[in-house]
Amino acid sequence: QDIRTMGRNTLKFTIRDGTRNYEAIGFGMGHQSQQLTSTAKITFHPRIHEWQGIQRLQLELKDLETDTEG
Repeated sequence: QDIRTMGRNTLKFTIRDGTRNYEAIGFGMGHQSQQLTSTAKITFHPRIHEWQGIQRLQLELKDLETDTEG
């Protein structure tokens, strides 16, 4: 999987849904990168992210529940 911690505490990873890939980013969630699994439950807000003139859909994480949580 493509899971990264960026900066001090930003989590970034790719979600795959069939043939489509979505970039997910969680500000203040970098500490959860080690517990993230393929069956984690997420809540997100879709937004358009623009970088160097290219626009793409990005899922901004609002909440993340891993398998290790109750």
